[in-house]
Amino acid sequence: MKRTMLAFCTLSFGLTTVAHCSGNDTTVDASDTGPADVAIEYYQAETAPPIPMIVDVVAGAAHTCMLISYGGTFVTYCFGKDEEVGGTKGGGLAVASNGVNPQPSFLHIASSHGAAHTCGIDTQKQIWCWGDDTKGQCGQGNVGTVVAAPQLALDSQFGIAKAEADGLALGTSSTCTFRILDNKLSCWGDNTSCQNDLYDTGGCSASTTSSTVATDDGTVFTAGKMLTLGATHTCFVATPMPSGTAALFCVGDNASKESGSSATTPLTPANKITPPATIISMALGDAYTCFVTDAPHALYCFGKNDQHQSNATSTNPVDPAAMTAITLPQSKIPLTVATSGAETCVIDTDGLLWCFGKSHGTNIDQIMGVKDVGKITMGAGHTCVVGHLPTDAVSAPGSILCWGDNTDGQAGGTAGGTIATPTAVTIPAAAP
Repeated sequence: MKRTMLAFCTLSFGLTTVAHCSGNDTTVDASDTGPADVAIEYYQAETAPPIPMIVDVVAGAAHTCMLISYGGTFVTYCFGKDEEVGGTKGGGLAVASNGVNPQPSFLHIASSHGAAHTCGIDTQKQIWCWGDDTKGQCGQGNVGTVVAAPQLALDSQFGIAKAEADGLALGTSSTCTFRILDNKLSCWGDNTSCQNDLYDTGGCSASTTSSTVATDDGTVFTAGKMLTLGATHTCFVATPMPSGTAALFCVGDNASKESGSSATTPLTPANKITPPATIISMALGDAYTCFVTDAPHALYCFGKNDQHQSNATSTNPVDPAAMTAITLPQSKIPLTVATSGAETCVIDTDGLLWCFGKSHGTNIDQIMGVKDVGKITMGAGHTCVVGHLPTDAVSAPGSILCWGDNTDGQAGGTAGGTIATPTAVTIPAAAP
């Protein structure tokens, strides 16, 4: 079985505009061992208006932000609950960096299903945050209320916390990054479950400043990636120093074994979990952890399971030492995993979307209103993907499609009620 997938693109310019796209195989069948890079070239006259290109989309608890490129000009738009998108936006579509002079140009944005704040990485790899700051999660060094427009996190102001895309993650009231400078983890915001502090030796606290760095017997990490935060726990893939091999490490709350097998209290320092194979995608829900491996592609979840979010056939917590691969219907091959509070969704290698957990009972259900899905992000009650509607041609440009809770306009429609089926979000035709 073969399919064509969407890719995420960066642009280069000359006499023609070329989109170099890095994504999934243009054609994939069950024999593929993993995602590959593809290059798709789109040519247009140099005088033509720039075509909007989707770079990124992230969902928070009740808001959504999308990063759009207009011929190399990057614009971040947000919509949804007012205090989550900056507090002065009126809940509707707005440019996130309005009011900042000069405006930062973000190349990556991040939020999460429990977060009421958003952060972005700019062209200098500095971190900016905006939205809810009641626990210091925007990185200003003190407890605030709402950050109306993006502000540099303190560590970025000091030139320390420069980050790559997979080294920045947001939790419900926390923000963490792997610092390019020294490979150490720097966090700010809520730390009541030690979710921000790999090396804590004196107990957890609700500190609003960056967490203590490497004090656990001199252990530090290198090649940190796939940094992911849940409500009160944190996981990442890294190699411990001075020696070791890459593994999965989790820290923080462990009441449902979401961070490890051996404890039910906040777990610190970081607990090592050896995955069955190389992890290529990871997501954390409220008290559970899921990841997809490569060679072979397989989906695993562990932790809380009261709504079948970690295992569709049971409601018992899943111990990471006893986790087994979750089989998708029709023998589909998992590629990317995403989580909400208690719902898990998976993109397969055919670009189809499957979900289980909250509201799905013991089923793993296909979401029928989308195809060719290349990106998924989940809020508290809404979901957005980059993909196609069933009626779209495979060659059509990809759209941001959202559905679910739209009380504050977070699913892209006029605020109020629920959007029942995946619906395209209108992307401005030109940069502001």
